[in-house]
Amino acid sequence: MVSAILLGATSVLLGVLHGADPDHVVEMTDFVSQDPRTRRVMGFACKFGGGHTMTVLTAGLTVQLLKKAVPEVFSTWFEVVSGLLLVALGLWAMRRTWLRLRVLAKPHSHHGHRHTHGAYPASSLDARIFSYGPILTGVATGLAGSAAVMLLGPVASAPTLPATLGYILLYGVGVIGFMTAYGIVVARVLRLMDASRKLALISRTVVGGLSVVVGGVWMYRAAVALRVLV
Repeated sequence: MVSAILLGATSVLLGVLHGADPDHVVEMTDFVSQDPRTRRVMGFACKFGGGHTMTVLTAGLTVQLLKKAVPEVFSTWFEVVSGLLLVALGLWAMRRTWLRLRVLAKPHSHHGHRHTHGAYPASSLDARIFSYGPILTGVATGLAGSAAVMLLGPVASAPTLPATLGYILLYGVGVIGFMTAYGIVVARVLRLMDASRKLALISRTVVGGLSVVVGGVWMYRAAVALRVLV
């Protein structure tokens, strides 16, 4: 009983630690930078964590059933996909920032009163990215980086299939918890910067640029690893 509780707590802690991986943090920041409202931030975190947990759950149960570890080359290919998504999200975030702030900078009228405001309008493409992007990035990062190693202890120690399922779900709780807390903090900072159009533009551009850089580094590192593994 005590060992099960310890393994469960360890699973949650590992989820929190894995949630702090650079690719996870940057991807979450991309989404939050484009709509930092608390309700949306929580939605992004749940979708990302849900997609992430779904991938890890599938892999973990497969490992438990087949009694074989996830091949390293498989995890490395996930890093390539994660890097591509980071680059794509960064470019999208920068483009949307420039377009949104340019539109919002133009005064318009409501009932004869001309003004500008700081809403977060979304095109049909933006709406789809907001809806499905966090899930897709969560799935893609499910086995990238340290995910495959993180749960090795709890999964290997699980005596039954339900126990494996429970540890992985607790791991997902940790990921979602960290993503939510981190996203809310970042959203608060970004909303404060929205008071200045210049600061809003700089902060969002930096976020998008960082995503492109991290994605490029991720892909390069994975490509080097694949040359050794293949």
